[in-house]
Amino acid sequence: MAKYVHKNGRFYWYIRKVPIHISEIDGRSLVKISLKTSVYEEAVTKARFLSKELEAAWDETIKTDHPVGDKKYKRLVNLAKMYGFDYKPACDIAASPMGEIVDRVKIAKKEK
Repeated sequence: MAKYVHKNGRFYWYIRKVPIHISEIDGRSLVKISLKTSVYEEAVTKARFLSKELEAAWDETIKTDHPVGDKKYKRLVNLAKMYGFDYKPACDIAASPMGEIVDRVKIAKKEK
């Protein structure tokens, strides 16, 4: 996974070419996602997770012959999973147990 980790300025990014047979369906030739960290080891851990999620999405794309959701939604789902949460719309988060809301806020504050 380290081969997909690249430093750009202060932070590391996950940068990976989309396989041709997927890009024809997905419409992207490159995946570029900020890992939001300046710590290499943390970036590699996050990249490992992103690779698994991306490959699962690509497998689904092949099975259904169309992209899974739109790009923004997929990024939100992946971002939530990267931090150990399931993606939920804000109204569902508001209805979650207080402990989960507090955990999400703590992580959001930490990332600023």
